[in-house]
Amino acid sequence: MKDFNFKGFLLILLIFIVLGGFIFVMFSSTSSPIKNLRSNTIQNDSEHASYIDKNKNTVSSKDIQNSNQIISDINKNNSSSISDDGINITENTTMHIEASEEVEIAKYSTTIYDKEENRIYNIKKAIGILDGKILESGKTFSFNDTIGPMGEKEGFKKATGFNGNAKKIKISAGGICQISSTLYNVALISKFEIVERHPHSKRVYYVPKNKDATILYGGADLKFKNTSNNDIKISALTDGHEVTIKFLKIV
Repeated sequence: MKDFNFKGFLLILLIFIVLGGFIFVMFSSTSSPIKNLRSNTIQNDSEHASYIDKNKNTVSSKDIQNSNQIISDINKNNSSSISDDGINITENTTMHIEASEEVEIAKYSTTIYDKEENRIYNIKKAIGILDGKILESGKTFSFNDTIGPMGEKEGFKKATGFNGNAKKIKISAGGICQISSTLYNVALISKFEIVERHPHSKRVYYVPKNKDATILYGGADLKFKNTSNNDIKISALTDGHEVTIKFLKIV
């Protein structure tokens, strides 16, 4: 067996000790290249993460800004828009639609002297039918066609009236002739063309002489033509004491 080379062993040991110390110093020192490399890597990762977060915040802020712009545009569109023909229409734009106007051209009233209950009832019922009717320009008005059948089955009642021999009798819808006579006088004032009119068999006193107009459904009628250039609205009312009829020109 060869002699152990003690000097060689010590040399090798010394080399390992020096090498180990060098490695220790390299890792423990703040200025060591390895630690600096590791630190730089961590810093870069951190900066990269920060950059990502920053970009995320930037995108989010931009999205909010875009959303606000969209909302602003919507609000703006509510107050201003562009029509198909390119004309701006704003909420302040006032669209003028001319409403029709009713101008009174004639009015006539008659006093109800006979206060018989059924007579007042018949007058009010017929007035309710007549009120608001429109007579177009150039058209002919018919009292019988407007009021319709005047029998008891239509809701009218028997009241005092005249027959063809000027005798007072109870007839269905008695009293309505006061409405037709009032209407006749309004047509005269309006200078409308009288197409058909029949006097009573006996003088009535709620209109002047020869200014009355009797009616009988299926027989005698009151007809006149609207010779004006405008449609006419008929306004009719009664308070149980008077009958008032107006012609209103629609312009």
